[in-house]
Amino acid sequence: MASAVPPPGPGPSWEVVPAPTASRRRAVGLLLAGALAGAVAGPVLKDAFGTPDALKLAAYGAITFATLASVLGSLADRARRVMGRVFLDVDAALEA
Repeated sequence: MASAVPPPGPGPSWEVVPAPTASRRRAVGLLLAGALAGAVAGPVLKDAFGTPDALKLAAYGAITFATLASVLGSLADRARRVMGRVFLDVDAALEA
């Protein structure tokens, strides 16, 4: 679990709060789904089933898709947080 201690001396203190269990399970599930999709897509895209390169392509595909899932998930989370702070006043925009 994530934990942190405040820096020594005077100054601001901070705390790292662990993510809820449901969020952690969802993130791990999406990463595993991305890795599985990449493991299948690697050999399929290169038409390499049954060849000696199939395992290597499956491993590279799993790594690539899991990385892509991680980056896209981080971007989606950041966008969700930013949009949570944006307040649109539609009525004022329509009156102008």
